[in-house]
Amino acid sequence: MSAVTAKHRYSADEYLELERRAETKSEFHDGQIYAMTGASREHNLIATNAAGELRQQLRDFERGQPLTNDIDPKQLGRTERKRLRDGLRHIRNLKLIVETAVSSV
Repeated sequence: MSAVTAKHRYSADEYLELERRAETKSEFHDGQIYAMTGASREHNLIATNAAGELRQQLRDFERGQPLTNDIDPKQLGRTERKRLRDGLRHIRNLKLIVETAVSSV
């Protein structure tokens, strides 16, 4: 017969105190603390690019430029087509990151 050991459930205050003294990063979720690995250079580039693209989209929206998927690339100039291609590439990357994160929950 095997004994089941109850996991200690940490409070947010306990986690923050442990995190302040820790040499490595960890994540707190539902009373549990999970070790985190350091992010790779590729991860940091993707996260930075995604945040930049989203920030630009919000700025465009705030300036009154409508967000739509009805874009005719033939009506765009060369620079605008390049921005559109780059944006779509980032969206595909972001979609993959979100799908991976959701499937691991």
